[in-house]
Amino acid sequence: ETVLSYYESVTTMGRALSEVFSGMLGMDSGFINRLSGEKAPRTMRLLHYPANDTPADDRNVGISAHTDFECFTIIHQTAGGLELTHVDGEWCEAPSDIGSFTVLMGDMLERLSNGRLKATGHRVVNTPWQRMSMVLFFALDGDCAVAPLPQFTGPDKPARYAPVTQDDHISNELERAAANGQTG
Repeated sequence: ETVLSYYESVTTMGRALSEVFSGMLGMDSGFINRLSGEKAPRTMRLLHYPANDTPADDRNVGISAHTDFECFTIIHQTAGGLELTHVDGEWCEAPSDIGSFTVLMGDMLERLSNGRLKATGHRVVNTPWQRMSMVLFFALDGDCAVAPLPQFTGPDKPARYAPVTQDDHISNELERAAANGQTG
């Protein structure tokens, strides 16, 4: 009951954020919400990271560097450990204050904006303390075909991304990760 209540509250937050992101794309405020209805593969994960003071390297990390496959992700964490790529490519620690949330842009916003909005690279590093996070992946409808919007393309700005559905993109990325030995 508590988890369902949290899910519903964060989904409401996601719907409000969708209006903001729709405006950033130059669309009416309901644009993303119309593309993210009952068929959206919206997923929430409750994650536990035990204390691990082994120094992180390419093979020993909480979760290796990646971007999320959906439109955006809302994360609440109980302690530090989530790192984000800064605009200069350096890693920085995400906030972990009580009551704070971190919002990551995902692959679908990058595709819609033809790369103007960048998906947020992130990873989870080992920490000597236990931490938990609650993560909501805010996706578009699974059969929604996503391609750069017309306002982000033109003769001098060719489309950088081919159309793909949300479901196909998730499937393709999971297959790619499995082929590279990355599972999560």
